[in-house]
Amino acid sequence: MNFDQRSNIDSEINALLGTIARAWRCYRMLNGLHSGSKAMPGALRNYPELLNEIWRVSYESMHLAIASLVDRHPQANSLNALIKKLRKYNPGDARIGALCRDAESQLADAAVSGIAKSEFWRNSAIAHNTLGGRDSGLYEEHKTSLEEVRGALEHLEVVLAVIVVNLDRVVNDTRHQAKVLEAHAIELVKRLSQNV
Repeated sequence: MNFDQRSNIDSEINALLGTIARAWRCYRMLNGLHSGSKAMPGALRNYPELLNEIWRVSYESMHLAIASLVDRHPQANSLNALIKKLRKYNPGDARIGALCRDAESQLADAAVSGIAKSEFWRNSAIAHNTLGGRDSGLYEEHKTSLEEVRGALEHLEVVLAVIVVNLDRVVNDTRHQAKVLEAHAIELVKRLSQNV
């Protein structure tokens, strides 16, 4: 890889790290809202529209971020595009070839249901706003738990970390920097649950 190619790969990795960090921030907010609302249901009675809108915007943003990480569009900044560039910039490099095959295999892991569900939500209800995506039954039929989302994020984080480590880069912590948002969301729900 020459200097410009390496710079291009580094730029792509930084953008992917930012996307994973954004998805973790949304997940942490949603988890905090969920935990807080279960412990203090008064907030839902006092401010149902506000909490519903915060939830919806965070939920959609989280699914958009996760789905963008596995986007197959040739112009997308995604793990698939990163793998393609690594192959293009390193033809004949057996180590990079094996790394790419391993990453593709992990991305194709059907056991990670949260990834497929995020792609579904992005394509059917968020980005394309299809008629079917507005069907109220769709939400029950394709419900996604926060645990499924967490599993998807952990899985994607590992795929990217393996690539980053093999390229002799430092692995960034995209998961724990957002933890404070969970505590803030719980505190928000607590304050909203108090009668004013």
